[in-house]
Amino acid sequence: MLTAAWVIAGVSMACGLWAVITMAQAQRLDAKNSLAAWLVALFAFVLTLPDSPIPPFTAGGNLGLGILLSAGLWLVTVRLSDLKIAALLPLIAPGLVTLLVPAGPQPILSGIFIGTSIVWCCLGAQWSALALAQIAFCTAIGMVFQAAPPKGVLSAAWHLEPIWIALSVAFTMASLLVTRRNPESSGWLSSHAVLCIGLGLSVALAAFLCGDRDLWQLALATAGATTLVGLGGNDQESRLPALVWIGLFAFVFSADRGYGVAVVALMVGLYTAALAVSETKVNLENFLTGSALLTMTALFRLFVETYPLRTPRADLYTHTALLGLLLAIAVLANLASWQGSIVRRLNGGFWAAASPLALGAIWGVRSVAGWMGGSLAVVLALLVLPLSSRGNLPQSTLPLAFTGMAAALPLTALVDPLSDAPRLSRIWVLMILGGLLCVSLLLEWFASRQRPVPSLVDAE
Repeated sequence: MLTAAWVIAGVSMACGLWAVITMAQAQRLDAKNSLAAWLVALFAFVLTLPDSPIPPFTAGGNLGLGILLSAGLWLVTVRLSDLKIAALLPLIAPGLVTLLVPAGPQPILSGIFIGTSIVWCCLGAQWSALALAQIAFCTAIGMVFQAAPPKGVLSAAWHLEPIWIALSVAFTMASLLVTRRNPESSGWLSSHAVLCIGLGLSVALAAFLCGDRDLWQLALATAGATTLVGLGGNDQESRLPALVWIGLFAFVFSADRGYGVAVVALMVGLYTAALAVSETKVNLENFLTGSALLTMTALFRLFVETYPLRTPRADLYTHTALLGLLLAIAVLANLASWQGSIVRRLNGGFWAAASPLALGAIWGVRSVAGWMGGSLAVVLALLVLPLSSRGNLPQSTLPLAFTGMAAALPLTALVDPLSDAPRLSRIWVLMILGGLLCVSLLLEWFASRQRPVPSLVDAE
């Protein structure tokens, strides 16, 4: 089955190349950025080729398999962006991987996360809702393999639970897209009712097939939170959405720990993606940042389960964890301004991925955990800001924050041993990073001096 997964990944990447070529022939504005995403994904895949006896490169480099599969599907989705139903294509990847490699799909899921982050950084904000839905799907599958199944439930059935949830909500999303003829008249209340029915169906299907009766309280909590945000989020100065999402997290974590948070993040992510793709008239930013907050908390829990820390743990009493938290806030705030040209986007994406790994190489896993906590703080700050003050901050910051997590989750195991190396080795790491930073700043200076090309809107 792993061979079949590799074949599908290769076909996906070939289809991605077809998408890039046809976009260039059609002279689409996103053709250059799509080509950059394809090349970066291919380069990232090449980096995973060397054999290694430790994760994530076990069984022939499964991390690279996920990168190819995800990047190819994303580029085909971009190419077929006029066909709204094509937005469901990226959601195929996590479920397909779980079915083909049921024994241990986490390295491939991490590769899917990386491939999504590459395309997201290159192509920008218009794909944020769908990217968050796919990342939440990967996280829910990862967490279901970490959590113990309920009493009396078989592990094989339990591991498929996120797929049934995603399948039901995706079917509801497709029905909404097919029946929605006039986007101008698409009100939030009608879309909300349809999607809540989809959540109910997903829970009923998962409970019937997997035997998990606790899903009902998660679905009801999600429906209640989305209702409050939709009804109270029209005020541009309101902070209600932040309180609602944090309350949802607190309730779900107390009820079903990390897996429950991952399932709710999946539900909210699919709900937000459906609103975005169907062009529902609503303040999408409130749902988008809420989806990002829940998905990031689930990812943080998955990181904790993957890298259990020895005492002392990564709390703020540990200076390396505090340093990671502060650097995440400062670095992401600065990288968010590196937008515009594809050179600036790639530059920002590189440092968003390299920074937590550099911290792990110098100070170990605790500093990486601090970085992830700082990323959470950045998303929470965006959520607390009133809509009128956010501007384009969510669009520029969210891809970078998740890119750092995409790199940290699978690759911390590779860089952490360097933190125990002699001081001279870590000094060399700092010197290499300093050289790369000088090159990046030089590229940023050149890119900022380029005159912006007038857009079609400006020309009119």
